[in-house]
Amino acid sequence: SSIDTNTTNNSSTVTNTLTRQADLSIQKTNIPTGAVVAGQTLTYNLTVTNTGPSTVRDALVTDLFSGEFASVTWSGYYEGSGTPFTSGSGNISVPNITLDPSHTAFFTITGQVNYSSTANFITNTAYVSSSIDTNTTNNSSTVTNTLTRQADLSIQKTNIPTGAVVAGQTL
Repeated sequence: SSIDTNTTNNSSTVTNTLTRQADLSIQKTNIPTGAVVAGQTLTYNLTVTNTGPSTVRDALVTDLFSGEFASVTWSGYYEGSGTPFTSGSGNISVPNITLDPSHTAFFTITGQVNYSSTANFITNTAYVSSSIDTNTTNNSSTVTNTLTRQADLSIQKTNIPTGAVVAGQTL
């Protein structure tokens, strides 16, 4: 049997730097697509996805609405959950969203197109960001609707006095 006379070389340490990385993306859709009538309800859906490889703990979703879109309410849901993790009204600015790799968060946004709008289009862009996102080319999504106006006008005329009128009488 041998005896180790130099114990200073009996261990080794390796230090690795842990780097978290993820790829967040956002996709925005609208209902209805195409033309929307001033005064009509418009719904936007956001899909925020983390394709990994790391968990994101600081995702920020923002969506600012123009004056063409009013009475806005929204809710955010995690994939597979029927209960919102956040909700509100007006502009969206939700920080510190946690998303594991291959998981998704959804936002449903509903509002009314301003009935007195004179714009020809309503355009809206949503954004997602994170300090560990390595691909920022897919961090915004824009939808545009053509804005139209419709009216259903009617007129009804009545006379006073009713019934027979004598020539020369005020009507």
